[in-house]
Amino acid sequence: MAQKLDVKSFVLASALISGIVYIACALLSWISPEFILRAGNYLAHSVDLTKIARIDITLSSTIIGFVLTLILTCLVGSLFAWAYNKLTK
Repeated sequence: MAQKLDVKSFVLASALISGIVYIACALLSWISPEFILRAGNYLAHSVDLTKIARIDITLSSTIIGFVLTLILTCLVGSLFAWAYNKLTK
């Protein structure tokens, strides 16, 4: 018998990890924007992020981005856990 995911635990764990990654990325952007741009260019394949990068990131935009990241992670995590549980029947 396949094991089911506990949706609440999965969503909370996903949100926790996403929040930590978001804060780490925000701190790296503040400390070393050049490093983040270089890393982002590697991840974005053929997109040159230096052409669209912002340097005027405020604390309020960081907080809003953090909250939106947590909300999106909760939604996607819920859908993932739901789909996983449906497929393991």
